Amino acid sequence: AHGVQPLASRWACDGEAVMSWKPVAHRAAAGAILGVALYMGADSVGELTTFVLLRRQALALAEDNEALKKQIGEPYTTGPWYNARIGFSRGANIAMCSFQLQGTQQITDVTVRGIRTPGG
Repeated sequence: AHGVQPLASRWACDGEAVMSWKPVAHRAAAGAILGVALYMGADSVGELTTFVLLRRQALALAEDNEALKKQIGEPYTTGPWYNARIGFSRGANIAMCSFQLQGTQQITDVTVRGIRTPGG
């Protein structure tokens, strides 16, 4: 047997040859956390991009709406980011975002929906 031990004896509790699962479990947990963080980061970038595009379109429509400008007063600005919302349909092909327009006379919520086209 020339000093070669069977594989089963490497797992014996003789104090020297015991392999620890802690480093393996630690690496697996770190990999899982990294994967979740990357997924959430990519998802957040996608949502932010969708929100910015929809808000830009809504602001262009608001600029052409004389009744809205008269009602809220000019000049107007968008409200703070923390009062905005974005949501997606179950199939993720319809996006909806809401944000505030703050004019000199009043504040109103603007809601816009967009449909994601195939390949878009």
